[in-house]
Amino acid sequence: MNKETQIRKAVQVDSEKIAMLLTKAFSEFKRFDTKKAYKATVLDKDGISERLKKGECWVCVDNTNIIGTLSTKITPKGLCLCGMAVHPHYRGL
Repeated sequence: MNKETQIRKAVQVDSEKIAMLLTKAFSEFKRFDTKKAYKATVLDKDGISERLKKGECWVCVDNTNIIGTLSTKITPKGLCLCGMAVHPHYRGL
């Protein structure tokens, strides 16, 4: 990461980039999941758009690239972590 890295709330125009990040972040695990589980984890642009309407989503941006994401929603029992992903190149930094 560099000085241009920031964390901010995701907005609808981020949906496509978040979907691409999910595909990159989870592609190596696809062979371990059922098709249904993988589809629930690796949302497409429309799925991301819906998630943004239902809860909070943050992105980590390096220059103009979304390199990480975290989604949450509030439930009667508390805060629920819906999902997170980090681009493989940035893991461990």
